[in-house]
Amino acid sequence: MYPGSSTDSWAYDGLRRALDRTLGTGRGTRINADQRRQARRVFSAYRDRLDEENKVEFADTVREARLRLSKRQRPLYRAVVADEVQDLRQTDLSFLRALAPAGQNDLFLAGDPTGPRNRAMAVLEGLEIDDLDEGHDTSRGYHSLRTGKPPQLVHVRTAEQQQACIVERIRGWLENGAAPCDICVTARSKKWIDLYRAAVKHADIPTVEIRKDADPPDRTNVRFATMHRVKGLVFRYILIAGVQEGVVPLKLGRARMADRAAREAHENGERHLLYVAATRPGRAGGHRPR
Repeated sequence: MYPGSSTDSWAYDGLRRALDRTLGTGRGTRINADQRRQARRVFSAYRDRLDEENKVEFADTVREARLRLSKRQRPLYRAVVADEVQDLRQTDLSFLRALAPAGQNDLFLAGDPTGPRNRAMAVLEGLEIDDLDEGHDTSRGYHSLRTGKPPQLVHVRTAEQQQACIVERIRGWLENGAAPCDICVTARSKKWIDLYRAAVKHADIPTVEIRKDADPPDRTNVRFATMHRVKGLVFRYILIAGVQEGVVPLKLGRARMADRAAREAHENGERHLLYVAATRPGRAGGHRPR
């Protein structure tokens, strides 16, 4: 597939119209006509650069695949199962729709109803959502299915006290029979992970940093990972460190903070990230101290 194809030209025109609508109404910070013209030039230059380098965006690939599927006489599959649909865009959902013919039990979509609904989940508004228990689901009255003890909140005044508290808590868990691999210390960024890990290593407690989206096989080390890295992982004990002003939520620059839409999107993203970290305990009795 080449960016210069007729399909891409159609996509470009659609994106250009969408850009005009967005820039015309403004998102957060309104821009004037001259600024809109400058933004259009940047957008056009970007698309031209893609053409020159024979590249496409992922969204263009999904759109092209959907168009090719629509030309088939018979769909590829009878039914489609998709998870994490709160992270999908309307283009992605349209692609899933094209994979299977419309009919009974044709699409099974699972996702987090508290996630960024304004993107893809809005497409599902007004439709019946099966709750898998002979009923229908809505987001009204939603609450977590996880149960357990509430988080233990520890407030300290200095970085030294914070590091000492982390070491003390880890030692307490180990002395109570926890395996090192059952414990994970997580923080907002690698800068803080390196700081806390150094303090724990200085206390002669073996540690390992999770660098990829998988838990290391070694069971003799306490885990350290950023909040992004712990997504999808499960531990008995989670210690969320450094939840303090300017760190969680991460402080933005003045330019982004001045834009209401960008600020709200950032705050929502930070809230979701903290939720991911706080829901990593997977066994009864696990704590989530901060």
